[in-house]
Amino acid sequence: MSINITQHFRLEPEAGLIWFKLKIEENEDNEEIDEEEQTTLGYSIGLGAFWMFQREKVSFYLGGRIMHDKAEFERIYIDDTMTDTFIAFKFGPSLGFEYFLVKNFSIGGELSLQYAISSYKYKIHYESYEDEEDAKSDKVLFDTGLFVRVYL
Repeated sequence: MSINITQHFRLEPEAGLIWFKLKIEENEDNEEIDEEEQTTLGYSIGLGAFWMFQREKVSFYLGGRIMHDKAEFERIYIDDTMTDTFIAFKFGPSLGFEYFLVKNFSIGGELSLQYAISSYKYKIHYESYEDEEDAKSDKVLFDTGLFVRVYL
């Protein structure tokens, strides 16, 4: 969703959810069936701020985005339970364009260069055995995207 503050300045709040459940059954050589179940739950929130200018039906923008992502993955395989947690904070410059097919409908693309600081936590539980591992990283990411927008 874009919010045009002025003719040349736009804010773009962003929010998203991810949830899915996956069940895998393996049958090797007609033996007992092994089942693995995976559940993922996560979210992403962020804000972009952009300077804009328009030429006929094309709007160009340049600015930056700040994002926070979190996802939790749980895998169950026979008696093992593995839990992974991923958290990231990303920020950086972005530029893009959108072409208005009609007044309230556009298609476009965006390029971003993002600096990401992330942490990853892994836990495994098996009967009386438990293990935990943490990792942190920082990366520079190049992100591209295509989109369709409807303005109300």
